[in-house]
Amino acid sequence: MSWRDRLTHLLFPIGSGNAAGPLLPIARPFVWTVPIVAVLGVIASLLEGVGIGLLVPFIYLTLSKTLPDTAPALVRPIVELVRSFEPDRRLAFVAAGILLMVSLKAAVGIANATLVAAIEGRVGARIRAALSARLLGAGYPFFVGNDAAHLVNVVATDAWRASDGVRLIFALATSAAAIVIFGTLLFLMEWRLTLIVAAGVTIIRACYVAYGRRLRRKSERVSTSNRALGKQMLTMVTAIRMIFVFAQEKREHERFVDASEEVRRAMFDIERATLVVGPIFELALATLFVVVLMVSTRLAIDLPIAATFLVLLYRLQPHLMTINQSRIGLAAIRGATREVEWLLAQAGPADREGGGPVPDLRTADIVFADVTYRFPGNERDHAALQGASFTIRAGETTALIGRSGAGKTTIVNLLCRLLDPTTGTIRVGDAPLSAIDLDRWRRGIALAGQDIDLIDGTIRDNIAYGTQDASDDAVMEAARLADADDFVRALPFGLDTHVGMRGLSLSGGQRQRIGLARALLRRPTLLILDEATNAVDGLSEATIMRLLREHRSFHTAIVISHRRSTLAACQSGVVLSDGRVVEAGKLGALQFVRTMEAEFAVEAGA
Repeated sequence: MSWRDRLTHLLFPIGSGNAAGPLLPIARPFVWTVPIVAVLGVIASLLEGVGIGLLVPFIYLTLSKTLPDTAPALVRPIVELVRSFEPDRRLAFVAAGILLMVSLKAAVGIANATLVAAIEGRVGARIRAALSARLLGAGYPFFVGNDAAHLVNVVATDAWRASDGVRLIFALATSAAAIVIFGTLLFLMEWRLTLIVAAGVTIIRACYVAYGRRLRRKSERVSTSNRALGKQMLTMVTAIRMIFVFAQEKREHERFVDASEEVRRAMFDIERATLVVGPIFELALATLFVVVLMVSTRLAIDLPIAATFLVLLYRLQPHLMTINQSRIGLAAIRGATREVEWLLAQAGPADREGGGPVPDLRTADIVFADVTYRFPGNERDHAALQGASFTIRAGETTALIGRSGAGKTTIVNLLCRLLDPTTGTIRVGDAPLSAIDLDRWRRGIALAGQDIDLIDGTIRDNIAYGTQDASDDAVMEAARLADADDFVRALPFGLDTHVGMRGLSLSGGQRQRIGLARALLRRPTLLILDEATNAVDGLSEATIMRLLREHRSFHTAIVISHRRSTLAACQSGVVLSDGRVVEAGKLGALQFVRTMEAEFAVEAGA
């Protein structure tokens, strides 16, 4: 680790403790602000210290109308300055000086707070942007292997709590600077009392360190309970139709209340533990005040000096409390910070750029050669695809046939490079698919089907998704090809109609037609239809079958469907069972298809 990284971690320890953690690059551009905040804290404390120093002549003038012949070295220059004024103007000068110092200190404090707020906002935005980039670059297997509610909670909740660490770090810097200044002033005013204060603060500090360890454990419980609540919220939102149909509203509400109650208990537990800190700290400082006052009486220290010392000590108290509360706060968000660091540290897939050119799919066949895929972490379980070998001919429509779980969707995911084979090779013409530039390859693919969601936006937004520069005429032409134009025109706002979350304001058939229009608008070289006709009516299916036969708006197509009418538009087929290829070839030559045709003829005759 470089000296710059060590310095960043020393001055800006936003992570959970690892000096080389993933939050370090986010903090590095702002490390220069920590010394500035500390300097502003020093200036504010000096201004306040001078104002408090003016209390010595103020008290003398108030009590006896005279100034002492001798004074502590700290306030001697101030006393001599006051002495230079006419006796009847001295009190007014001292009062004006105190007000001026307080005003200047307030102005510096405002500047400091403004800088802290700006940097906290920027760091928080960079954390969320980094999480977004990591999610989008993590690769499809990462989402398969991790709970969606957990990921949402990290981005929506833990990221905000982690960014609170910026404010706490700046508070530590400001208060540390103030403690140095006030500690120096106290020592110069009365070193014996200062030693007593230092001993008392050391004891209090040791107690806080021990208490902080306890809060870190409570912080982990908050993160865990928030994750469970997020999971339940996501279930209620995404599965609301099933909840209504099966009359499970009461059960899901009870589960939500239980999860919410656990969050409440965890938050209350950590809030209660944190809130105890303030009163206990005040009690400890009050005890320290009493001890200082008793010792100053025993040492026969002048009242103005003792009073000024106590005022300085009193003004030191908030900074001592801020130091301890900030450390307690950092301990309380440690669980959230670890969650953010976990997500930022996830390894992404191979580099998307730098691959070879995309072969011309008008002439290049796609060949699966002994391809096997096993999901990460399930190497000993049954393979999703086992030793698959077949060819998707250029310019043809190929059907993937098989029951649920046969491996059809895995093939689609492999073709889209959402997954890479565990073993075996996929070739496009003479080039391995893994050697082709990923972004260019995907730009030539379009996918439509029952599991392709709509985004929360307008119909135009959804059809033009992936082709953002498309004109309204092109969007409506794609809708016409997908047999969606009639119902779009019939809507009150046409293309500007909002579809709602995941398109739930539309019927299943309408959603599938919008998804198909989106795929056709791209004019892909390879069109993949994954059960894209299972929710449409007969008229729309006839339109889709005509598109497949005429190869309009695409060149090569892959179709997953259980409908006999849909399969009739395909030239070739691949029959799968339990992750293995049973047979492949021209559709009419497949035993599976001949058996299906025979069964249909018997049913028709009956």
